Amino acid sequence: MGLSPSSISFIILTVLVLVLMALTIIPVPPAPTPRPAIPAGKWVVVGAGLSAASFVYYVPPPIRAAMACREASQRFGGRVLTAPQVVSPVNTKTQANEFGAWVIDPVRHRRALSWLQQLQVQVVGQDFYTHPERSFVWKNGARHPWPAPPTPSSAPYGTLGPADADAWFAYANITQADAPKVSTTALASAVLPPTSVVPAGMGWTDVCLRGFGSCPVEYGRLLSGVRASPSAVTLSYASGEAETVQGAVLTLPVAAMGKVEGLPKAARALIAASFTTVPLGVLYCTWTGQEAWWESRGFVHACASTDTPLGRVTTVSGTVLRMQVSGAEAVAAWTTTLVRDGLEAGKAQVAAHLSTVFGGAAVPLPSAVSFRGWTGGCTFWNAGVDTRAARATLARPWGADVSIWWSSGDLTDSQGTVDGCVDAGLWSAQSVATSVQGLTPPPP
Repeated sequence: MGLSPSSISFIILTVLVLVLMALTIIPVPPAPTPRPAIPAGKWVVVGAGLSAASFVYYVPPPIRAAMACREASQRFGGRVLTAPQVVSPVNTKTQANEFGAWVIDPVRHRRALSWLQQLQVQVVGQDFYTHPERSFVWKNGARHPWPAPPTPSSAPYGTLGPADADAWFAYANITQADAPKVSTTALASAVLPPTSVVPAGMGWTDVCLRGFGSCPVEYGRLLSGVRASPSAVTLSYASGEAETVQGAVLTLPVAAMGKVEGLPKAARALIAASFTTVPLGVLYCTWTGQEAWWESRGFVHACASTDTPLGRVTTVSGTVLRMQVSGAEAVAAWTTTLVRDGLEAGKAQVAAHLSTVFGGAAVPLPSAVSFRGWTGGCTFWNAGVDTRAARATLARPWGADVSIWWSSGDLTDSQGTVDGCVDAGLWSAQSVATSVQGLTPPPP
């Protein structure tokens, strides 16, 4: 039997009364105060490396939508260079050889790990000197035991002293001659961790791609000069082109930043006094189709730091050794050898040096050798520099009222690492976002 019209009216009235009672009992939260609108305008990121990729990833979408990237070279990545190499002729298995950004310390580099997780990049473990008794130092023509880990000087930003120079050489592969002014506090960031993780697949190249997303990148745009005021920023390029933009984020290394025309004199002087750059080079040697000769000599999960042109020798896989050389002379020597004398001469030199380091027995010629030198390889804070004060000035080198940021891992306390690049990109993204919205940016 259906309800009568009077019953239906009663039910509707009861519901309305209950709703009104609920509105009087349950407080309604006030409407959120809208933030200032993001001004319309064009933003430019100069450089296309890890610092730029992390900045683009973390900056809020409304700002990202107005951004474009300008890269001096003809490729993206900056000091990221991933090269796939065949390491097994049987199944044509390849691995990603990293000539720039390389490993993450799972203990110290939490920010970089978090970024990879957000990008949904898988990582794989890599063991180095988990067996110190198998690691060694080759110096002055003799083999020495692997030393205890070095510690930064007890004095604030102490320099690399003769007493601990050997330990720093073993763990960071940096000599006193290459870095006489470098702070050991800064040098600690270059210490190779006993165990680490690396991105799987196409490595750091894939990470950069995911970080940039849909942000457009233009190549062949070498920044030569900047004219800036609180109302506009004009960027000039070596090609003779120029553009006026709302704001710019310069993700340049120290060496490149110091060459930009228009950089305020005080910032230029501070850069010159605060940093030392040590050129680095990376050499990959592959023995395809052969057993790892080094395993029969006890070199497993081990590291050898040498004063030969090989620099620091580590195992990457069962068929690949990776060498990292430091110093302008060593980098130039390998570049000259491979360009002037050819790959076969390079292979012969590698085998000869390895034979010396590993006891004099013959070492087979590698089937492949590849090298990349970086003149701006790794930058460190000099001893005595107040890094916090220097960073506060250099992060906004044209002043807080000009929309230019310098976002570089070289400005962080994790120099020469992916963690430093991510740290710089994240801070710059937060600073740009808050400044654009009229809020106080966080301290660098």
